[in-house]
Amino acid sequence: TLFTLNSSWKVDSRRTMGKKEPKGSDVSDSKKRKCRDASADQQPESSVSPVRPFTVSLAIPGSIMNKKMSDHQLATVAGSIARALSIFRVDEVVIFNDKTDESREGAATLARIIQYLETPQYLRRALIPTHKDLRFAGQLPPLEAPHHPRADEWPRYREGAVVASPQDESASKSNFVNVGLSKAVCVKHMLPVGTRVTVKMGDDSTRSLEDSEEYELVSPVEPREKCYGFWGYSVRQAAGLSGVIGGCPYAGGYDFLIGASADGESPPDGASLSVPTVKHALIAFGGVDGLTGSIRRDEALEGVSADCFFDLYINTCAATLSPATRTIQCEDYVLITLTFLQPFIDAHVFSWNSQRNSLK
Repeated sequence: TLFTLNSSWKVDSRRTMGKKEPKGSDVSDSKKRKCRDASADQQPESSVSPVRPFTVSLAIPGSIMNKKMSDHQLATVAGSIARALSIFRVDEVVIFNDKTDESREGAATLARIIQYLETPQYLRRALIPTHKDLRFAGQLPPLEAPHHPRADEWPRYREGAVVASPQDESASKSNFVNVGLSKAVCVKHMLPVGTRVTVKMGDDSTRSLEDSEEYELVSPVEPREKCYGFWGYSVRQAAGLSGVIGGCPYAGGYDFLIGASADGESPPDGASLSVPTVKHALIAFGGVDGLTGSIRRDEALEGVSADCFFDLYINTCAATLSPATRTIQCEDYVLITLTFLQPFIDAHVFSWNSQRNSLK
């Protein structure tokens, strides 16, 4: 399924250390290996690599970053959202200014922190300038996402940043890239120092950095489409919901808009949603007064109602549970909504992979 870790990702040995075979087991190690190999041969590729050629985007108002909160509380809210984005494999998050007093400053703070968390730890110093909003960001739980490999791992791809050549540290361009290993790797193209890139490291885990080899630069979309199903999320800011739609980076724009708000309809469950196959889905959340308020304050959407603006306008909280708290915070609503919509997204993964396999 969409949210199952790829089997090529490193297995935590701590979970298997010390486990013993059950008593009475008379299956030899060689027989076990043969069974495992046969099972692997029969397993379809799509179940191993959850290829996902469609995208999921989120739109979140900057007003959720309340000025009355302390810097530590603001960082905690942003950290919760960043974790949800990674857990549910969201490709893009748009922080929009919903025209409230707090929204403009809050949008910048939220975008800055979640971008910091998305960036691999070994690249943050090179790519992200120091800022007061990031004071507590380093204390937040790490994402542990596929594009955040450890130094002793050799995944197929690594995120990197172009660094100055050891032969000419003053040059503005270089073909050396820091990918979080013991030394920088060499790539085929000269790029400005400080540029973030995606490097294809290859499949052979026995390779060594001593190999005099030029590595290939690829699109950051390739790891998601070919291997992992998720390779981090992009972050952008927008002026209102109209700016969210108008600034869509995908050709053809978003082809399915989902609004999650307290005044939406309450479907029984995510699996019951009847939704056509989409390529770029957007899930939007509102501020204190919901998406209705965000639309009302957007001059470009004058006279537009929420249920007409969105293809699907739902109250996922009411459909999922009867909350025992007086209020549901936006960061809670994000988790609830993405959990509710998981069957819908899973169905699309199955549909895309079925179509791909039928064409082979």
